[in-house]
Amino acid sequence: MRTWKPPLRSLLVALILLAGTGCAGVGPRQPLALQEVVRMSQAGQPADEVIARVRDSRTTYALRGSDLHRLREAGVAPAVLDYLQASYLRDLDLLTRYQALGESLGGCAWCYPQPVSFSAAQKDTQ
Repeated sequence: MRTWKPPLRSLLVALILLAGTGCAGVGPRQPLALQEVVRMSQAGQPADEVIARVRDSRTTYALRGSDLHRLREAGVAPAVLDYLQASYLRDLDLLTRYQALGESLGGCAWCYPQPVSFSAAQKDTQ
């Protein structure tokens, strides 16, 4: 008695279609508007929650001192302002090191991993 097997081509097409529909909602991440940070702060959300929302959105703000002052006057907590400034400096530092030092960011790019060939090592000892 033969068992029925689905054609491989049909199965492959179905998997590709399913994979394609799963990625339909994936796109560039939208930055969190600074006005949303102000709104959350004015609504009384704790600073930790506001910071978590900014961090999860991976948004960085290039704020001037006067911007930080206006945000403070608008009700944004000092801890949030500290995080906004620190995250900008951290990202700027990372981009600067990447630009100046390359992908290794100053580490030893050729140190690890290195290809290991035991056959070549054995030939050298003979």
